[in-house]
Amino acid sequence: MSVDNFSLLVTEYINSFNSPNSKLAYIRDIKQFQKWCLENDYDLPIDISKINAAQYRDFLSNTFAIKTVERKLSVIKGVFKLAVKTSRLSENPFYEIRPPENYNSKKKKNKPLDVSEVQRILLFPKLRTHEGMRDYTMIFLMFSMGLKIGEVVNVHFKDFSEVRGFTVLRIRKSLGKGYYSKIPQNCLEVVNDYIKKYKREEFLFTSLAKNKNKDPKTQLPLAARSGWAILKKYLHKAKLDIKGRTTNCAREFFINELAEEGESFVKLQEALGLNSLNAIKRYQVEESSGAKEKLSLKNHPVDKIKIEIRQY
Repeated sequence: MSVDNFSLLVTEYINSFNSPNSKLAYIRDIKQFQKWCLENDYDLPIDISKINAAQYRDFLSNTFAIKTVERKLSVIKGVFKLAVKTSRLSENPFYEIRPPENYNSKKKKNKPLDVSEVQRILLFPKLRTHEGMRDYTMIFLMFSMGLKIGEVVNVHFKDFSEVRGFTVLRIRKSLGKGYYSKIPQNCLEVVNDYIKKYKREEFLFTSLAKNKNKDPKTQLPLAARSGWAILKKYLHKAKLDIKGRTTNCAREFFINELAEEGESFVKLQEALGLNSLNAIKRYQVEESSGAKEKLSLKNHPVDKIKIEIRQY
């Protein structure tokens, strides 16, 4: 693959994301990688081997904070993954590259939120206002379905559908991928209440400040950064520790609660549309010896969140 074709690959990768802020950040990360290659006299992408990928990881770890290293590696790994997927390259040199060995020891990690803490968070949005109802619905949807911030802000109205008498939601992921997941009844009630009162043409959760006086058809969604700021605001109001929390905290809660109820890792993997069991294991939960073979909603964490906390 030539340098020109690599530029086309980068453009294709960047265009697979919706958030303008994410696109700008990823472009900066890729340009930094290209600069590093140029300074080390490596031609992209033909000269990049697994050894070079490890060298770049080491360069990042000596220059940036651990969380930044993880993000930058993820972006470059994603570019090469797309190259393999589209048959531009035969293998991804970054496939087995992991963050530095001391990653877990340096990164402060809080215990997953529990049901009572999520319930405390949901007490604070002011449901008589559009902003409060939006925030409440977004947070409820995140924790009841284990969604990441980037997934929940990208939910469209057309992503809801009926399948065999159940309402399911299409969860959009990067590179045009996605998966479908059943919506728990309590969560469906909350979402329906929000839709009836604040119907939009496309995105479920929009930026109220940026879309003031705009036509509903052209309204912009919340950026992932804004969604994370909203969640942190309510964590602070609920007097819960924010340090060490990540944009995956709702997924962490979902996995932890269902693992404690005896759900198998395989079924959790399917429910969250994950590519491998390692994606479950990284949340440091233990699989029950009597793990269930079929995912059940009987002990779903959202059912423990009392619906009466919605004070209209």
